[in-house]
Amino acid sequence: MTGSGGTGASEGELPRPGATPPPPPGFLAELAEAFRRHRPQGSLRWNFSDAFTRLEQHVRRPPAAGGEGPAAGDRPGRGPATVGRAVSGRLGRWVDGRAAAAARSAVDEALAEGRGATGATDAAVEAFRFLAARVEGLEDAGSRRLSPVEGMAWLVPSPALGGWAGPVARWVAGAHRSGEVVHGECGAGELAVALVASGLSVRGAEPRGAVAWEAAERGVDVHVGPVEGLLASTAPGSLGGLVLSGVVDRLDLAGLVALLETATGRLADGAPLVVVSTAPGAVGTGWDAVARDLVPGRPLHPETWALLLSRAGYVEVGPLEGPDEGPGAATYALKGRRPG
Repeated sequence: MTGSGGTGASEGELPRPGATPPPPPGFLAELAEAFRRHRPQGSLRWNFSDAFTRLEQHVRRPPAAGGEGPAAGDRPGRGPATVGRAVSGRLGRWVDGRAAAAARSAVDEALAEGRGATGATDAAVEAFRFLAARVEGLEDAGSRRLSPVEGMAWLVPSPALGGWAGPVARWVAGAHRSGEVVHGECGAGELAVALVASGLSVRGAEPRGAVAWEAAERGVDVHVGPVEGLLASTAPGSLGGLVLSGVVDRLDLAGLVALLETATGRLADGAPLVVVSTAPGAVGTGWDAVARDLVPGRPLHPETWALLLSRAGYVEVGPLEGPDEGPGAATYALKGRRPG
């Protein structure tokens, strides 16, 4: 769009002289202060504070002799304010989960468009390079924390679900809303088969290929992979019911809360949820030493699941009567239903 003050710049381009007013005088100072406040401590390669100190020095220098406008040595429209604004605009592209790659791209683009600018541009680019490297390191560290050992599902024995087939199927069928029912992890498919026999459309999720094959041989429609991946690809509010087992024994608390949040968003209003978990006391005898050492999470107590479900907004939360009741039970099941 062309305004009365000059020619506008298309999206992604640096503004031309006169196209848009410069940012407020305190903009870059506020940006520098924000980065200083949140900067990580310690780096052998980058000096974050020094980069912004030099940036501020260039921004505060007086205009070139001869009147208003860019300082000597700046290309028109490519001074510290405009280049800094372009870099900060591109910063927004890498805060949505694609941090490291997009940050590197933002730096490369800023370098290409900022050639010929003053040392202020170099200082800003150096600061954003520091952020790109730091974010990449954080992503790598986070990935290692989330998956310290591959094939975690194979380390933990699947809970015995056969005895829960009838109780779970009756509860889910009675509270079912229109839509597919997902069982993750479905194991060899005993419970999924019972759900299908109740007249429901069922899809299982099982990360262990050989076990998923057993479920498929029973006629279960199986997604070979984590239930988190299946839920993430499901439309919000589309599921008529959900059964969680196996995976709930291995995830740490942060992972369980995230899984419950995703599951809740995928369930239709009024749809049922069942959690079938190994009893915490059965871990000592049911898990071998390797699983106890390497698995990051542990089965929760039913009271804890009841609290999590209630805080997530579920109603009719309570134990599901089944085969394993009493102090020595190896498993338990907790039910709930989304309101609506």
